[in-house]
Amino acid sequence: MRASVLIPSYRSASTIRRCLASVCAQQFTGEYEVILADSSDDGTVDIARREFPRVQVLHAGERLDAEQARNWAAREA
Repeated sequence: MRASVLIPSYRSASTIRRCLASVCAQQFTGEYEVILADSSDDGTVDIARREFPRVQVLHAGERLDAEQARNWAAREA
């Protein structure tokens, strides 16, 4: 089984480490990918790219609401 974890994000620098660490630590018998779709400029993207190399990071230049970010990640999945 293959699964995708889609994480919409905006200004999440203070919480993204805990979120991604938790998701990446999951025990799953199949394969899963983690996709972060962020549209902020608070360093969230830098943290994710530097500390969580297995996470696919999408960064939008303009503010996306949660639905837009989630749909974008789903298209990439």
